[in-house]
Amino acid sequence: MKLGALLTALAACVPAISTEDAPCPCSDGWFCCFERCVPATEGCDEGACPRPPAEKSRIDIGEGSADSASFRALPEDGRIALHAGPQFGYHVFAQVRLVGLDPDRVTITRRLRDVSGGDALREQRETLGFVCPPDEDSWLLAQGQILFVCPSLVEGEAMHDRDLRLEVEARDGDGRVIEASRTIRPTCPDDDEVCSGDTSFGCAAP
Repeated sequence: MKLGALLTALAACVPAISTEDAPCPCSDGWFCCFERCVPATEGCDEGACPRPPAEKSRIDIGEGSADSASFRALPEDGRIALHAGPQFGYHVFAQVRLVGLDPDRVTITRRLRDVSGGDALREQRETLGFVCPPDEDSWLLAQGQILFVCPSLVEGEAMHDRDLRLEVEARDGDGRVIEASRTIRPTCPDDDEVCSGDTSFGCAAP
């Protein structure tokens, strides 16, 4: 990125601390690129992440952040924090990193099921762009994506503190597909009685 464009991008960040280190989150029309704001039309530098065709496809499921392209591996037991939504309900911040798809146009389908199988308890589908962090070889979602968990769309299903199977399908505009699944255990905050006890807006069963 040219120096002039970088300085303009940094100056437009909200809030701006300095022209050299303005933090995210960014205002409309700007994009959070590894903790700094750049014009949304520019995105991030590609670094070492390969575009397709790649020698080997790969997809990993982890936990992300709401305001940056970061990836945290899930613990062995799959625990992942539930967060209260602004309009009721609870979600987790899911992150995906991959190699082998066109990162500019990937449709992500995510389904939550009981580990024993059966109908999906939740399902979401979104078309998203990926970025390549410095010193990485895998594409990441620009920020952790909200994956709605509670309340369940299936009557009588408590969604917190239980093992669920998260299935992810990633499909790019050229028809390439990568799939993965991971057991997760959404967990309510200790002090949130709505999350663990409410049947209408929280994560408890009726």
